[in-house]
Amino acid sequence: MNTAIYVIEYCTLPLGNSVAEGRRALIRNMWTERIQGEKCNVEVWQVLLAVRALVLPPTEYTDNWLKFASLCRQSGRISQARSTLGIRKPEN
Repeated sequence: MNTAIYVIEYCTLPLGNSVAEGRRALIRNMWTERIQGEKCNVEVWQVLLAVRALVLPPTEYTDNWLKFASLCRQSGRISQARSTLGIRKPEN
């Protein structure tokens, strides 16, 4: 199923319904498994995290954002790693 369809489904599931909450949990788990199964590629991870951020705050999956920041750093994208972590460049 297309990722956009999962985003729409996640957003349109009724609140307070145990079946809907179970479906939301299933979608979140699917997203987690998918990102963990991807190669350590900044571009791929960036897209997957951006899609997830449409429906979930980054505080709900900080481990993935930390891994992404690490991937950015390892790829020489220091400013992107800092931005991901919310770290400003020190002023001289």
